[in-house]
Amino acid sequence: MAKARSHADIIDKKGYDTSRGGCIHCHMIHTGELQSLRKEGQRWSDKLLWYYPIPDAVGLEMDIDQMATIGAVKANSVAEQSGFLVGDRILKLAGQPLISIADLQWVVHNAEVPARLMAEVQRDGKVLSLALPLEPGWRRVQDFTWRNHIWYLRQHIAGFSAKPITLAERKKFGIEGNINAFRITSFPPSWVKNRNRVASEVLAKEDIILAVDDQSQPLRTESQFLAYLASRVAGEQVQLTVVRAGEKQTVHLTIQ
Repeated sequence: MAKARSHADIIDKKGYDTSRGGCIHCHMIHTGELQSLRKEGQRWSDKLLWYYPIPDAVGLEMDIDQMATIGAVKANSVAEQSGFLVGDRILKLAGQPLISIADLQWVVHNAEVPARLMAEVQRDGKVLSLALPLEPGWRRVQDFTWRNHIWYLRQHIAGFSAKPITLAERKKFGIEGNINAFRITSFPPSWVKNRNRVASEVLAKEDIILAVDDQSQPLRTESQFLAYLASRVAGEQVQLTVVRAGEKQTVHLTIQ
């Protein structure tokens, strides 16, 4: 009978724990990449934050039951303006044969920006050629808060979680116009290592954030808001205009 190996026996020659207890989930690898780049003082690109975007970023919703077939086209989207129609089967995009939604994601994720991706489309028995343009910032229409790296952004870099306020809240606080408006919902629990502790010192739960620095364009989603904070290197400060207990004030948050 083979002798049972102890936990220590499973440590490989380089000292890495290769047992199940030392498992690293595959989805954590990307967060590790972001952490490494930040430690080196490198800024993150949109490609790193909005990675492998869902096709609806360009206005396409694929039919999950039909191979590489368009199920819906969003009105006024890049896809609609490019001439894609419901029922089109995309044979190739930028020379890459498409079988699944993942293939489409792979192509658009790896495209240089700006780009003009040529598509071979089968429609009514004919093969057409369509061009799908990708302009700078095209990824930012999507929400990445469901992705794993959101934990790192909220807990470690920002030090808080915030949500865009509702229409009812805008009316309650008299917020009008095309401006930022986020409500602080929580701070990292004490057991989170290396959390940004400064946030809870200068901000309070239920604070309404109205402006970030001198941004002329509103940051409409939490993804865009956190991406802006993450664009600052560790140790830099951002100026936040907040409403607290009905009064407007300015605070300075140090980004970690």
